[in-house]
Amino acid sequence: MHDFVIEEVRRFLSGTSEDHFKVQGQFSQDELLERISKYEELSNDLAVLAACIAYWAKPIHKAILQKILARSTDRLESQGGLTVWLNLRLYPMILELYCAGIAAVEGKRYDSLANIFYTTISSSEYKQRDELFVEAVANGILELTRANVFKQLPGMISTMYP
Repeated sequence: MHDFVIEEVRRFLSGTSEDHFKVQGQFSQDELLERISKYEELSNDLAVLAACIAYWAKPIHKAILQKILARSTDRLESQGGLTVWLNLRLYPMILELYCAGIAAVEGKRYDSLANIFYTTISSSEYKQRDELFVEAVANGILELTRANVFKQLPGMISTMYP
């Protein structure tokens, strides 16, 4: 299972690289919707794997679940670019967190939920300390909310996100 999961993580990282998602350029709602759609397509299998492991895993599978989450952030090093595009790179991790977390709660697998919450992301030259996966995702959600990105999505009422 480990090799299968790592291959899926590699596929995800390759598909979500800066070659496919430039962080430079202008913001437009059309580009936002296109990027979100692509991110969802590329992260779907990985999010489903994380959910299945969170729901069904034995304690020995803890490392695999944490590796999915931690490694999926490997390409998120600090760099220059349009803030919205930089923060939107966390969107697939929002999906992973949501899918794995809901699956863990549904399966009453609070050990899996704890593993999700305490997954660490290694520090880089720009960070002073290791960061928790859930912290990085929460910070991404906060920045996307501040930039009014969610208000740009069809069907979202602007009063939902003040």
